[in-house]
Amino acid sequence: MRIVPVGLLVFFAAIHTLGQTGSTVAVHAGVPQDIYALAPTMILIPKGAGAHPGQIWVRSTDEGLHIWGKVQVNGDDLHWPREKSEMLSKDHVEIWLSAATDVKMPPIGYGNQFGEIDLKSVADCAPAESGGGPGGLQPPDVKSCERWYNRQVEYRKLFKRLFTRQWLAASTDGFGQAKSYFEDFATSAYSSMNAAFFDQELPKALEPKGSGGIVSEFGNEFGKRETQAKADGATENTGIATGYAFHFFIPWSAFPPAQHLDLRDLWLTVDVFGSAPEGKKMGALSTTSAQRVWGKPSSFNHLVLDTARIHEITPCAAAETETDMYGNPHPIWYFPMAGKGRLDLSTVDDIENPAGGYMYNPGGVSPIFSANEHFWKILPDGAAVCGPELAYRKGAITQRSANMISNTYFATKTLPDGWTLVRTGPDMSTQSPFGSGACGACPVVNFHIYVISPMGEITPALDINEEFSGMEGSAADGDFDIAPDWQRVIYYENFITFIGDGRGGQKENWTATSYCLEGHKYKPCGEQKNVKPPDPRNFQLED
Repeated sequence: MRIVPVGLLVFFAAIHTLGQTGSTVAVHAGVPQDIYALAPTMILIPKGAGAHPGQIWVRSTDEGLHIWGKVQVNGDDLHWPREKSEMLSKDHVEIWLSAATDVKMPPIGYGNQFGEIDLKSVADCAPAESGGGPGGLQPPDVKSCERWYNRQVEYRKLFKRLFTRQWLAASTDGFGQAKSYFEDFATSAYSSMNAAFFDQELPKALEPKGSGGIVSEFGNEFGKRETQAKADGATENTGIATGYAFHFFIPWSAFPPAQHLDLRDLWLTVDVFGSAPEGKKMGALSTTSAQRVWGKPSSFNHLVLDTARIHEITPCAAAETETDMYGNPHPIWYFPMAGKGRLDLSTVDDIENPAGGYMYNPGGVSPIFSANEHFWKILPDGAAVCGPELAYRKGAITQRSANMISNTYFATKTLPDGWTLVRTGPDMSTQSPFGSGACGACPVVNFHIYVISPMGEITPALDINEEFSGMEGSAADGDFDIAPDWQRVIYYENFITFIGDGRGGQKENWTATSYCLEGHKYKPCGEQKNVKPPDPRNFQLED
């Protein structure tokens, strides 16, 4: 008959308050001097005979998440792996982490200049009665569509796994700081993607980050000491381990993506495995989640940080959605940051379907993880000017506009009267975002200057959007000359005249249009023909 110590009876009674699924677990901030002297955050629940009970402590800091554990085990039952291939069959710890319980995706599909094509099932690849399938598919393309659809079903299973992390850790040098840890769940999913899809199709932002900053430490607990006889007849006092302690630190930079900018909710489970008995692949399991399901974040322990991690998209607090080429909004995802106070994000991602001009047949992967770049400048008075949706923020004042700006040559200049000029460009785009149509791929030069009042009102001061088709009446090239004080802007355009010599000869004709700042608006203030453009060029604009 096995006698259970009184301490363990108290320990098991605590299971119902700390390990049950459906309740939230509070996580305090800061690292106390002696974490083990405090009440545990969670309890390890033995799930079978021979499983090791224990206690888990979790704390958050500005740098990341700390996890400590104490595991009870008989010394002769403790067998650490000596190589990576032994990890699953020997004593080890697994830490599961996610910042979301689900990853919502659009229907399998793609799009072109005529609209979006959603495939509810592989049957949607079949041609319609009119003879054409989705996106203009003709009967010979149906088989390739069906193959593509089935590949997306498998791709999506792997894609979802990239939003969860599973670290396996153990001691390989007896005790002390162990370097034997690795992430397996997301890493193996990405590896499978890499083997099955072209490099340009991979959601590279979701590839699990490296192990930089992660800390994995193990130490033993001596529960009793025994006197043992030596070969020479002498005796020695030997410590017998009745358990081990571990510390695992996850920096914010190693976290999977999150959605809510006020990061407070996490889903985490700690699993402890014993050594596998003869004939078994894995040992007995103890876990912090009573309803644990492998790889399913909604079954993990729901952790709530006492101190939320506050993120914003730029200092102007941009919206938490991004739009695709059709203007559809999609919730953002981001990777948490380290640091104190408000943390400003410059890159966020969204989940959307691929789209492109003349994409009549499905291709690539569905969905894609689309990156969206944001940028900003801080003015001398502490105000922020942000893009790509031009916005202004100073203290309690926030002004937004529908003006979309580029980070190319993004600059600001504060005028003596306190108003601010904001310049974007020159840069090039195409007439149509899809590059489709008669001149949809024709290059367009974009140059804008906006003016912002001391109260943040945003108005256009100079807008130049010029098509460079090279056709009659349209420039083929251009350049700009901007005065250092921005009081004057000269726009050069090169109009090509074709000479009727039968040999395709042509003649360049550069014109220069000047714009001068009057108050807070630029007005035309001169035009010259047959001028020489800047030499050397100020901006290389031709396509």
